[in-house]
Amino acid sequence: MSEEQNNQNAEQKKSSLGPILGWIFGVLFAISGISFLFSQPLTGLLLLILAAVLLPPVYKAIVDKFNLSVPKGAKAIIVVVLLVFVGISSPSSDSNSSQPTNNTNASQTQTQQNEQKSEPAKPLSEEDQIRNIVADQLKGSNNMDKQYTRKIDVVKQVNGGWGVFVEYNADDNLTTNLRKTGIEKTMSEIYIALYTSNKDIQSASVAAYFPLVDRYGNESEDVIYKSILDKAEADKVNWNADSSTLKLSILPEVWTTSILHPEFR
Repeated sequence: MSEEQNNQNAEQKKSSLGPILGWIFGVLFAISGISFLFSQPLTGLLLLILAAVLLPPVYKAIVDKFNLSVPKGAKAIIVVVLLVFVGISSPSSDSNSSQPTNNTNASQTQTQQNEQKSEPAKPLSEEDQIRNIVADQLKGSNNMDKQYTRKIDVVKQVNGGWGVFVEYNADDNLTTNLRKTGIEKTMSEIYIALYTSNKDIQSASVAAYFPLVDRYGNESEDVIYKSILDKAEADKVNWNADSSTLKLSILPEVWTTSILHPEFR
């Protein structure tokens, strides 16, 4: 009789211990599930299901609502299976540790890019500044689809200052006279840009290239007009004169013409 009473007492203790453990672990899993729900949704959902199975009132409500007949011991199997799935769905420690590393690398890369952007651009040398002055006058292509600029040389002179030597592809035009006038206008614009730039230009020359055909029918690009304007002559020019007069009358009379095609004479 005493042995049967002891067995009953043990059963009562087990039956009372089960709900207590269910409450403890159920609450813990519920809290964990809510916290994981935003960072790892699948893991959080599995933990909430596990909490629902462990919490006595929630489990009883589910069984009663759906009229479920759960065999003895099935609840423990469900808990074990859910724990296995929670372990599978949780990311490994390696992936967790690599994420901060990746974030750190990305942050370092962004910082380096920002530092590069914030670094001030290196100032152009005076030689490059002079070259850009000429390049601004020869942007784009001529009316024969050839780039205006052929070559721009900026050379330091022995006695100081700079020598600028320009070669460009001239435009075609309806007549020889109009072609010559167009070349002189372009040359004048280059000389104006150079000698009003406050750079120490000691000498400048501009050579205009144009396709020519010889008596055998062979076509080649040659210099048809080349002018030279030294600082000594440039200093005498009134650079504030009327623009058209300066380009078409004054400067062509001031510069030295070293090459001129016979058609232009």
